[in-house]
Amino acid sequence: MTSVPPLAAIKSASDVGSAVGCALKRAGWHPILLEGPSPGVTRRLMAFAPSVWEGRAELAGLTGVRCETAAQALALRLDPGLLPVLVVERMDPAAHLAPDVVVDARMRKRQEPPIQIGEAPLALGIGPGFACGRHVHGVIESNWGAQLGRVLWSGRSQDYTGKHREIGGFGRERYLYAPDAGRFRTHHDVLDPVRQGEIVGWVDSAPLRAGIAGILRGLANDGLRVAAGAKLVEIDPIGDPARCRGIGERPAAIAEGVLAALRERGVMRTGDPAAPSG
Repeated sequence: MTSVPPLAAIKSASDVGSAVGCALKRAGWHPILLEGPSPGVTRRLMAFAPSVWEGRAELAGLTGVRCETAAQALALRLDPGLLPVLVVERMDPAAHLAPDVVVDARMRKRQEPPIQIGEAPLALGIGPGFACGRHVHGVIESNWGAQLGRVLWSGRSQDYTGKHREIGGFGRERYLYAPDAGRFRTHHDVLDPVRQGEIVGWVDSAPLRAGIAGILRGLANDGLRVAAGAKLVEIDPIGDPARCRGIGERPAAIAEGVLAALRERGVMRTGDPAAPSG
């Protein structure tokens, strides 16, 4: 009799959460991704989040499928080519799934994370703000540098630095943010070329102008209601479409850290597959 693989619930279908989902799927875990009804994800060709408004989304040879109920997600999760994306109003706790592992991949930077240590036998947090033994059991570091993907079982994760990794000599200039709360509108799509000074979109009537030329790596969904300061646009000044789709270097390193945490806790065999690269 074949045993049912452990259930991992991953909070967020962003590029990071999606990379973790792909890695766990390759390792035979068949996870379920949780996402809100209006994802603010910008890297839409690097994530399963678009399945929320399109029904399906392709990434790294897998298909994310929007699910309305936990029962539907559980029924689909064992399909080898599918990753269920369960749409929920609240992710805490993990949609009454009773998972074996919870992974918080929401990467909320300066916000205090909720306490999730009681949601599953193993709770992992990715990124700033997490304290081992309080919010979660273990932490996966997410900052660029030598600690990227490192697993911690004590102490706290590194603080959010606010620094942007430079690409082609540009850091923060690559991003556009909402000046105020409102509705984001755009006629563009990911991979579109943009010129410096070109209007990429609007928040209500306020235009968002590209600070540099390049192609759009990230772009919030047209019609999204956003909070002031929300990241809406990311420009790749190199203009390489391959950098704008698939699983990126940083999400892949974080996903490998999640697999390492599972191995260290003895819930994954040492010889199980590693995270996909892309």
